Amino acid sequence: MKKVLYVPLDDRPVNLDDVVALGRTAGLEVYVPLADDIANQLDTRVYAEGTLVTGTSDPVYGKPERIRRFLQQHAARADGYVLAVDMLVYGGLIGSRRLRPAPGEHATRMNELDGEPDHHAAGWHPLPEEGEPGAIDIVAITAPEPIAAAMDRLATNGAAQQASIVLDFTGPTAHPDITAALLASPWTGRLLGYSAWNTAGNKIGIALGMGEARYAGLTVLHKPKELDAAMDAHGSLLFKRFLEDYYYKAVAIADIREFSRSRTPYTNVTADQQMRLFNTPADYDAAVALLRERMQAHTETLRNQPAFLGGERPACAIRRIRGVCWSLSVYDSAILPAANPGFPWGRAFEIDLAPRVALSPCPTE
Repeated sequence: MKKVLYVPLDDRPVNLDDVVALGRTAGLEVYVPLADDIANQLDTRVYAEGTLVTGTSDPVYGKPERIRRFLQQHAARADGYVLAVDMLVYGGLIGSRRLRPAPGEHATRMNELDGEPDHHAAGWHPLPEEGEPGAIDIVAITAPEPIAAAMDRLATNGAAQQASIVLDFTGPTAHPDITAALLASPWTGRLLGYSAWNTAGNKIGIALGMGEARYAGLTVLHKPKELDAAMDAHGSLLFKRFLEDYYYKAVAIADIREFSRSRTPYTNVTADQQMRLFNTPADYDAAVALLRERMQAHTETLRNQPAFLGGERPACAIRRIRGVCWSLSVYDSAILPAANPGFPWGRAFEIDLAPRVALSPCPTE
């Protein structure tokens, strides 16, 4: 198994957990620095006068020196590197926003990264391009009206063994009508990528990243244990995207926001943007409990959709691609651990979902 050293921009799930999962879908072992060394947090201290917040302070940054030592210690074992310069130089996204009156040590860190010669490859691309055998079809949905045509396209692609990804561009969260149509189809379980999360750039990066990583695993892996692990990783990530992009971001988040805002002692803040500061510890814990209750219910609903386990028979996912032929795995189970999710940055905007989906080779294989 090839090994990759990964230094993320920060420790939000989209930059850390999801990227590690992408590596697993491709059969890669991803090494990351210690959690404390890459931790980023918005301000951790609040100042108030009565019911008015007068300020916040004390954000958390990553630790570049420790991360450099991590790279030095593990460099010889790695087959490749993916490094976020903001983390290596400034301690992450939050650290990069600090005022720097002079370059100082930051310039030194940048210069150290430039110590090796650059290598450029002309005409290289990791995936087949449009029209070539094995190309991934990108189904971009910009309004709910064309959903029938999009679903016909996914069915046609699936029957023809044409890999697909789907992007829901209708808004910052998944559209309910589009989500309902996707989850009603067993072909959705075969997607290599899907996203409806936040901005157009986020959606494109997430879905294309899923597609490229999974395609690599589908075409390179061949040992049964490697295929099983990559298959479960992809099934879990695809399930997570629907659980987060629709069931949390379009549904459950409203309950969290209402709860947080109704319980804050402060009158001049939006409490769910910093729940650890703007809610009491007891109310923060209650918000986490409410979140877990809601997401357990939504996990059951999602599990019972035809796209996964709720059809006349469970849906299938692509297990391996050999030439132009697919082999498949069937969805066996999908659970959300009781102690998950939480609010990694103490705000309602994102959660650290970690569903576990298991698949097995179809009996015909």
